[in-house]
Amino acid sequence: MKKQTNPSIKAHLLWSALILLSLLAVCAIPFALAQRNSVKQSNQPQKAQPAFQTINTYTGMPVGLGGPVTVTATCGVIGPTNYSTLKDAFDAINAGTHQCDIIIDIVSDTIEGNTPATLNGSGAGSASYTSVLIRPVNDGVSISGNPGSGAAAAEASN
Repeated sequence: MKKQTNPSIKAHLLWSALILLSLLAVCAIPFALAQRNSVKQSNQPQKAQPAFQTINTYTGMPVGLGGPVTVTATCGVIGPTNYSTLKDAFDAINAGTHQCDIIIDIVSDTIEGNTPATLNGSGAGSASYTSVLIRPVNDGVSISGNPGSGAAAAEASN
């Protein structure tokens, strides 16, 4: 004699199997898409990430008339803001104009003259920044000057 299985149990098992397969399919789709995207990304040439990256990164020549020094920041005046000398850029940072992560791009040669370019530490006066990066935008740019006195000259004479 053959044992007979209740048809409602068969239906329940079939229904459970369908639900399980549906759940597996739903879970597999995002995984398959993620795998496909990672394969696409790995086939593309990877750019080296810069050592310093901010929300607002300025590259290239300054906009409009301005100086050879361009400042961007993530807080305060974001910029890009053009200055005629590095000293002028430092003075703006010391005054709290540019804050948080600051990038100073040296676009072209600048002559500072006889007045020292002094950058105060963050928290000294109105200066408030987490980092300052000074970088050339073009090859061969120079910052020159001949400050007659400054902190180093004053310390050397004491």
